[in-house]
Amino acid sequence: MARGAFISLILGLSWALVACDKVTYGDVLIETPTAVDPVCIERAVQDLGLADSLRRAPERPGAVELQVRRDLASLSILATETPPYTVRMGFAWLGKQAHDVERASLRLLQDVHAAVMSACDIEQPPAKISTKCETRHCDEWVRPDG
Repeated sequence: MARGAFISLILGLSWALVACDKVTYGDVLIETPTAVDPVCIERAVQDLGLADSLRRAPERPGAVELQVRRDLASLSILATETPPYTVRMGFAWLGKQAHDVERASLRLLQDVHAAVMSACDIEQPPAKISTKCETRHCDEWVRPDG
């Protein structure tokens, strides 16, 4: 019986350690007074030369989700079609990736954000932009919110 309790304790501790893994992420949130047309977001990704890597996720009520890849990096873009109107783009994973993957993900996020702002004629203000970052390379990221 003591052996079974010991195994249960080890398994419980293992699950607890997994739950303690840091989440690595980069996120840009654009809040706009009107909805952003997903077609212009797709055009922005195409303007970056990434049309072949663009995928639409299955339909979601009130939102459109797109996924884009470039080399080692990938990110998701979620545009809401009902208030509050937002475009959220970002990447996330449990634990850490190689330094090259983290840097490439931040570059892709930066490039897609700039392309969406330009292609969709989003101006700040009235749009509000906020960012969040938790990687080993956040200090290298040129954040759109300063």
